[in-house]
Amino acid sequence: MLTNLLSNANKFTENSRIEVRMLYLPGARAEQDLLRCEVHDDGVAMSPVQQKQLFDEYYQVSKRDPNSRGAGLGLAICSRLIKLLGGRLGVKSDKSHGSCFWLEIPFLRGEGVEAPAFVHDQISETRPFSILVVEDNPMNQKVITAFLNKLQIDYVVAETGQQALDQYKKCRPTHILLDVGLPDFSGIEVSQRIRQYEQERNWPNTVIVAVTAYGANQFSQQCFDAGMNDHLTKPVTLRSLQNMLDKWGH
Repeated sequence: MLTNLLSNANKFTENSRIEVRMLYLPGARAEQDLLRCEVHDDGVAMSPVQQKQLFDEYYQVSKRDPNSRGAGLGLAICSRLIKLLGGRLGVKSDKSHGSCFWLEIPFLRGEGVEAPAFVHDQISETRPFSILVVEDNPMNQKVITAFLNKLQIDYVVAETGQQALDQYKKCRPTHILLDVGLPDFSGIEVSQRIRQYEQERNWPNTVIVAVTAYGANQFSQQCFDAGMNDHLTKPVTLRSLQNMLDKWGH
C-alpha cells in the first residue's frame, strides 16, 4: 500500500520533494493505538472535487505525461484493503502545500501480531473449494487472498503463466482466478494450455475465471474461446467473488 502511494506521488510530482512520515498514535481510539503513515508531495494540488472522487474505481486525475497509463484502480484497491484491516485512507491537498495521502491502521494495545489463519503452500483435498489465484500485482493478490481467507477457502498463488501451469498440475484446483495480463505469457494462453492438458488426460474441466480491469464486452469472447468459464472485473469484491463461487460451485 505504501509503495502504491509513493508511486502515485512520484507520478504527479516533477522535480519536487516527496516526504514520508510514520506516526505512532497511542490511544487514538478506545483501547486501540494507531499507526499513521503520511506521504507528502509539493506537486500540483487537486481540487476538492478531484479529492472526493479519487478513491472511486476507474477515476483518474489527468496526468502530465500522456504516455503514463493505468486502469484507475490502484487507490480504490488500497482503500478497500485498508478497510479490510479496519483502517482509513484519505488525502488533503491545497495549492500552498501540495498533497498529503495518509493511512491509519489500528491495533489492540498489548497484543502481538497474530499469524494468518492459513498457510497457503498447498491445497487440502477435504475442502469443497480450492482456488489457484494467478495474479502478478501484489496489491491485487492481497485483496483477493484476504477475501478467500475470510471465506475460509484454500488457495495457492502464482505470479506468472508458467507458475500457474506448474501449480495447476501439482494441486488440481477446483477453480482458477486468472489474470489476463501476465509478465511471461497471457492468461488466454494459460487457459488454452490447461484445456489441452485436461483433454489429453481426460480430466474434468477446472472452472477458469478471467480477472481483468477491463469490461466484459472487450474480453469475453476471446476468453470464452480460450476455454474460460466466466469473467470478473477488477477490483474484485467479496460479493462478486462469492457470487462466482455460488454460480460455479460443485
